[in-house]
Amino acid sequence: MQPVKDFKEFALILNGFKETHGKEIETNCFFLPNEIRAYTDRQRLFYIKQDAALFFIVNEEYYYHLYYYIVRGMCVEKNLPEKFEKPVILDFVFRLSRIPKDLDEMLKRWRDAGFADYKQYMRLNRSIAAEDDNHIQNPEVEKSYRFGYEDTSLAGNIRKLWEASLDIYSTALLSIEGIAENLQAGNVFYLTDRVGELCASLYVTISGTTCIIQHVTVDKRYRGRGLGAYLLLKVLDQMKQRGLRNSYLWADEKNTSAIRLYQKCDYIHNALISKQFIYKRG
Repeated sequence: MQPVKDFKEFALILNGFKETHGKEIETNCFFLPNEIRAYTDRQRLFYIKQDAALFFIVNEEYYYHLYYYIVRGMCVEKNLPEKFEKPVILDFVFRLSRIPKDLDEMLKRWRDAGFADYKQYMRLNRSIAAEDDNHIQNPEVEKSYRFGYEDTSLAGNIRKLWEASLDIYSTALLSIEGIAENLQAGNVFYLTDRVGELCASLYVTISGTTCIIQHVTVDKRYRGRGLGAYLLLKVLDQMKQRGLRNSYLWADEKNTSAIRLYQKCDYIHNALISKQFIYKRG
């Protein structure tokens, strides 16, 4: 794997591959420029270039996230590296109303190369326009818990909560230092009890006027008290005050309790699906 130094180099690598192979290319890669810059700034974006395939690999803590540009119909297995040091996650995003005609054939090629079906996520959207009423009043929660986002001393405990609650092979986790930076920036939020014990947390990223909700977690000792919904709605209210207008998140289709929580907070499935595969050979 070779490192991608910056956005300019990413564009040069990709354009060179496209010029060679023309329009006979299929891909699962839809990076935004700011995403590429964020990965290269942290030295986490790499590439592997083969005759008929170009792979971009994001090096996460527990796994690699694989994005590809390949010549249509090529044998995936012959173009993959012989060994990966960590599990590899690959995802395909499509809309239920516009399922690609060759999707089954495409997925079969990746399965034949050793990738196994892993998880399927659904995207849920909602508006956070100024006229929305988020119904965040909850006297019992407000009396017993504190909402915040600036206490960097909680960074380590937030990291532990995420590791205990989230799938580390399907979710990119911030380091403790990254959590502390995002607490200061107002992108990581939490609820604590009266004695300062961490109860719940979530993380947001912002793209234009849209906030992406991630890592919604409630400590198992505090579940069933409405803390997840309260925290989420409080964060949406914060986003509204910052001038944002929309929000979305991804939910594991099998996590029905989380989906019910999001629907309670007025999120609606927009028919977008992310189908994940995992590769553990090597």
